Amino acid sequence: MSPKSAVATVSTVFFLAACASFDNKTGAEKFSYSPSDKDMAVVVLSAGAADMCVSFATRLKLLAAGSPYGGSSLAFLPVDSYVVKSEYADHHGYLHVLRLKPGRYYFAPYINNPSVRMTQVPRADFAVSAGEVVYLGEYYLRQHCGISNSGVFLDRSDRDLALLKSKNPALSQATIQKRILSVTGQVSF
Repeated sequence: MSPKSAVATVSTVFFLAACASFDNKTGAEKFSYSPSDKDMAVVVLSAGAADMCVSFATRLKLLAAGSPYGGSSLAFLPVDSYVVKSEYADHHGYLHVLRLKPGRYYFAPYINNPSVRMTQVPRADFAVSAGEVVYLGEYYLRQHCGISNSGVFLDRSDRDLALLKSKNPALSQATIQKRILSVTGQVSF
């Protein structure tokens, strides 16, 4: 076997071994909830696509209102990543649960590929208040794994909240408000 063939074989093995080998870091089962935690807000949303993606995997950046898109993200959520195990059987996706300070925020998609520079990026603004638990919907990529990663927000609360309650019984005691996000504009660079 030539050195190039050996490198290609080893690289392929490592690549395939990484496929869907990590759990969702912001999964419901990892979230600690107490009804007495009234100074923070809890945000629940799902994100996904028809299938996983390698080359142009999308993530959702969570930023504070007024923060530039290139600034530091408060969260960097997988949407169709091949390295994170899907939590759904009918599509590739994840249920995310976040604890946030009361305030204004926005989500914006990001293609996780250093060769791609996005020039038009949609954003979805929202606000949360202390003590509330809010379901924001599902961010779904209808055309995934490409340089156009504009998704839509859908109300999949029946499916997502059932999964949330099965993975985190403490959250089943919370009153969950539903505020489905929508695209509110474009990010500024």
